[in-house]
Amino acid sequence: MLPESVPALVVGAGPTGLLTANLLGTYGVETLIVEQNRTTSELPKAILLDDEGLRSMQAVGLAGQVLEQVISGYGARYYSPEGECFAKVESKVTENGYPHRNSFLQPNLERTLANGLPRFACVQAEFETKHISFSQHEDHVAVTLQLANGTEHEMRCSFLLACDGGKSTVRQQLGIEMSGFTDPRDWVVIDTVNDPDQDRFSKFFCDPKRPIVSIPAPGGGRRYEFMILPGEDPQAMARTETIRSV
Repeated sequence: MLPESVPALVVGAGPTGLLTANLLGTYGVETLIVEQNRTTSELPKAILLDDEGLRSMQAVGLAGQVLEQVISGYGARYYSPEGECFAKVESKVTENGYPHRNSFLQPNLERTLANGLPRFACVQAEFETKHISFSQHEDHVAVTLQLANGTEHEMRCSFLLACDGGKSTVRQQLGIEMSGFTDPRDWVVIDTVNDPDQDRFSKFFCDPKRPIVSIPAPGGGRRYEFMILPGEDPQAMARTETIRSV
């Protein structure tokens, strides 16, 4: 059963929304978090968690669990087209108490954050629940949600938090553009398991013929990113036989 009114409504159960709901739970704020998908993400999207991110996990009492799932404190190496390492970046522990660079798998992180919500009686999580629209009033926000069966639910909240990602319906309705910029170049991204390369640092191959990035991932895996060059077909580049030839 969804409430008719709640102080805080969080739209989106990705890392930001789930962390927000956990933070609100630690302060005893009655919170509803809704997510249009059936469950947390199953795709390994983001891969880098910095020291401030881990400090936030500490604030909600989940740093220990998260640290068990990450490669903590890995550095980076930069290579010339001839394969010579010309620069190194180390990941030192900062004043936040954690290293700058920590590799994680987003599905694992989201599950950890989602599993932390039942600790708080004041937090309710509803999946397969889509935010449709909202309207701002003097003392509240009126929100329309769509349930899994297609019916709509009208409710109120004091604060509506848009944590629904790059295609945020809340931000679109407010007319707020994404800050920053998106690199127009496309890349093929591959995540492996049981990878033969177990070096605990990222590798940046700075070759204009084919820039490549290799990043260590938890569980013996690795992420590879290959730039798609001008004139190449992205669909063809994503085929297994093409990837193997690169």
